[in-house]
Amino acid sequence: MTEKEDYEVASAEMISFDAIRSYVCTKSWENVSTSRQDVEVFAQFDDERIIESFQLPKSDTDRHVAFVLDAARAIARFERKRLDETLRFLSTLDYDVVKCRLISQDVKDGSVPLGEAVDFVAKACKLISVAVKDVVSPDDLYHQRIRSTEIDELSRRARFGQTDRGSFVINLYLPLGTSSDDELFVSVRRNVFRKSLIHLMETLDHATKLIDNRTPDLFLEENSNAEIKASANLFVATDEARVSDDSELEISVNWSPKLPIDSNVPSRILVSERHSTSFWEWNKVYQPKMKETTSSEFLAKVISVAVQDRDENKRPSGIAIFQIIGNDEIYEASSFLNSDDFNTANECLMNDHFVAFRGKCERSRKKATIVEISNFRTLFDSNNQSRVVN
Repeated sequence: MTEKEDYEVASAEMISFDAIRSYVCTKSWENVSTSRQDVEVFAQFDDERIIESFQLPKSDTDRHVAFVLDAARAIARFERKRLDETLRFLSTLDYDVVKCRLISQDVKDGSVPLGEAVDFVAKACKLISVAVKDVVSPDDLYHQRIRSTEIDELSRRARFGQTDRGSFVINLYLPLGTSSDDELFVSVRRNVFRKSLIHLMETLDHATKLIDNRTPDLFLEENSNAEIKASANLFVATDEARVSDDSELEISVNWSPKLPIDSNVPSRILVSERHSTSFWEWNKVYQPKMKETTSSEFLAKVISVAVQDRDENKRPSGIAIFQIIGNDEIYEASSFLNSDDFNTANECLMNDHFVAFRGKCERSRKKATIVEISNFRTLFDSNNQSRVVN
């Protein structure tokens, strides 16, 4: 068999007759009466004329793959889709499929720079996690940590699908059940992942429309009275998922037909640079103000150093760019270092050592700066032994 035929057979083996039956019953396919007792016939009509049809056995058979492929071909022809798209869809009926598409000049023939691709996947996954956190902590306008039992469950149960052809689209499959109850949830209220997706899509749809209509201030008042409040983290995660300033983020959802969805819930939103300013302004409003005396301990890798000045002994000082390794995220930040700290940072850069220090992090939009640095030190000595060198 060809590679294409191998894919079709492998996909058909994973699709049950019940999955096909449950899908076509939500569409306009009719279950046609037949004299046969061993199969059901499903058909599409144009007036009285059958334009597509297929058979499904009432019990499993050794011709399972053939029956599934016949049904998938009929559905694909009627919906005017490729067979591989239909097979993929039928195999994911127990999931809501979230499609995150990166739109930019760098996206060519479905490829992006490797660094952006890795960043995009990580930040798209984080955005879904933040939406779940909003749902499980509905009164919080800012989350100190994006952690919960439900997010751990999401990590275990959600699946990562293939990118779509012709564009850079990642597919995230969010399950309708949980590990503690694999039966399909019959209530949206009990399904945290479906509820989180609804929250994400409704929030971003409403927020972007307010910004586009030049009435962003209305959002803060409306959000304060919402049953599930949109957190500052949600807007920061959305904007960061665009990866770069000139990129757009399109999020669309193929809702599983197994769980009813209100037709008013948006299935597609588009976020661009014009929404960014309001997102970060809302973040400033919602994020708790830290006391002036508050400082934090940071663990980081040095990415680069740049000399800006020299002291009276001609020792350099300047800017260092760090990769900060936080509890829940990894991000870049810059800082001006005095001569001693600059020398330590330069040595750590050359020897690929970690650094640690205390300081205050100031973040706005996509820029982070560490100020008031103290106790700057390397975490690994020249023998690469794990110990702090003061």
